Amino acid sequence: MASGVKAERDLSQTRYPYIEEIYGYIAREIGLDDCLKAEIMQCEIETERQVIVPRKARVDIFNYCKQLGKRVYIVSDMYMRQKDLEDIINNVGIVGYDKILVSSEYDTSKP
Repeated sequence: MASGVKAERDLSQTRYPYIEEIYGYIAREIGLDDCLKAEIMQCEIETERQVIVPRKARVDIFNYCKQLGKRVYIVSDMYMRQKDLEDIINNVGIVGYDKILVSSEYDTSKP
């Protein structure tokens, strides 16, 4: 059976994949139709939204840097779309950053 980790690893050999590509890979491997694939993918995004917990020490550093007038970028090694990640972190009150840099948007991993 195809897992998300296997899908991400296999797809990453040619480029850093988006969440849609990972779920497309899984769907082909196990025979999911497009409707169920989209439903499961949306369930993952919603689960991330429900379980994310800001790390207080990092949020404090973030806020301190903003108070100093520093430009603050959030860098994520993530396969989600930037807009989905923005929604998730904004939902927990992390706002005011200059930009989110998501590895999948730049077709590369964070390292």
